Amino acid sequence: MPLKVCPPHKNSKNYRIRGTVRGIRVDESAGTDNRAAAEELRARREAELLDLAIHGRPPEKPRTPADITFAEAFLSYVDAPDRSNQEKLRASPLLDHFQETALGLIDQLAVDAYIRGRFKPGISAATINREVYTPITAIMRGVGYVVSFRRPKVRTPQVDYLTPDQADRLIQAAAPHLQPLLIFLLCTGCRMSEALNLQWSSVDLRSGRARIVNSKNGESRGIPLIPELIATLGNLPHRNGHVFRNHLGDPYAARVGGGGHIKTGWKAACRRAGLYHEAVIIGIKTGKPRKIVKAMFSPHDLRHTFASWLTMRNVPIRTIQELLGHKDIKMTQRYSHLSPDHIAESVREIGKNLGSRQEMARKLLKLQG
Repeated sequence: MPLKVCPPHKNSKNYRIRGTVRGIRVDESAGTDNRAAAEELRARREAELLDLAIHGRPPEKPRTPADITFAEAFLSYVDAPDRSNQEKLRASPLLDHFQETALGLIDQLAVDAYIRGRFKPGISAATINREVYTPITAIMRGVGYVVSFRRPKVRTPQVDYLTPDQADRLIQAAAPHLQPLLIFLLCTGCRMSEALNLQWSSVDLRSGRARIVNSKNGESRGIPLIPELIATLGNLPHRNGHVFRNHLGDPYAARVGGGGHIKTGWKAACRRAGLYHEAVIIGIKTGKPRKIVKAMFSPHDLRHTFASWLTMRNVPIRTIQELLGHKDIKMTQRYSHLSPDHIAESVREIGKNLGSRQEMARKLLKLQG
């Protein structure tokens, strides 16, 4: 019995298509309440079934990277043996949003919409790149789908560092459980995540060495421990598991995007050490002025301080790059302006060039004369 258009069911406005073509029975909605459109769909559907009965099913198209779902690409990403826990946590919000979306549908507009829904206006370009563009690009390229997103331009950050007096006041003002962590950050230049993930199995107090395993760039590196730091770590009450722990004696919990683990303790230490600014803001709900206290530095500035002090003592830039674990030396060169010898040597080179040119000019004048 050929296909025909039938009246809709009681609870629907759309016509139905019913009938049998070469043994294939059909009873489905036309998806429209327009009779002419339903007739057009019926004719097209009947032609498809006849073609299928005569020629069989066409071969399936080979699956391309654009057809892979984001969830599949995400699983491939997190299953990589060198993938750090921080990278996995950072990518998780992306999975919650895109889930079964095909990679071919995730374009600049889709990512821009995701960013608007996730972040408040005014979020920094560096945060957007770190939390969105870097992981999503890695996830998609990991399964062969090469994509290029338009990233916001990141301004060169200002390098803030503490003076020795400020660093000493900060450590003395910090809570007892925070002091060893701050001393470690100041004496090694490690990232906060590297310090909080450090295990006693990676520390050798006798040789004065520690090993950073899960670094930001995925590479491990060794760091030297100066005597003052060895003494600080040697006074810690435990020798197993995580080296640094919170006020309850527990390891710091991992957080999406990292950071914020010592926010309260850091702010209190800065306030007690006099390293803060006072500002007056207008309350959104009350409309009244309110005084707030803002720390002059962030915990990450201890890393800047480590690098800045080394630079001012003329430690070679390559050595500082190795200690900080920078893949790109451009990151380390942010501190080059702090080296007085580097500046003086540059000026001396100008003088040398000027002198040689003056000598050449005198010789030319003699020849002409």
